[in-house]
Amino acid sequence: MCDVTAAATSRLPDSFHAASLARAFAQSHLCPEHGRDAEPAVMLLTSELVTHALLQGSPPVTVAMDCEVSQIRITVTDAKVSGTGPESMPADLSRTLIEKISREWGRDTGNSGETFWCTVPTGVIPQREPLTT
Repeated sequence: MCDVTAAATSRLPDSFHAASLARAFAQSHLCPEHGRDAEPAVMLLTSELVTHALLQGSPPVTVAMDCEVSQIRITVTDAKVSGTGPESMPADLSRTLIEKISREWGRDTGNSGETFWCTVPTGVIPQREPLTT
């Protein structure tokens, strides 16, 4: 875990401004030490995940970011309960972008809603503790 930037979460309004607000949130909470090179991908994928939550999910929608040194984790959660609508990943174009740009991605469902997440490589190699003999 990053000791420079704490994980952050923001609840987004149920409006067409949400993707823009999510990008602003991501930009303001992007780790200045580890996330600089990942910024374009983080902005794009944040927008894609939030747009999917707005179109396919149920409010409220929250976005979270966490710097894990070698990657940035983006998490978007909405209140859609499993079985109440389409059980799909984002549309083909969005899914292709997410698959091509992110290191890994996934979908988690539960009683309180559905979460789509992805990780973006930062290019930083985490430092290891020195071996002691």
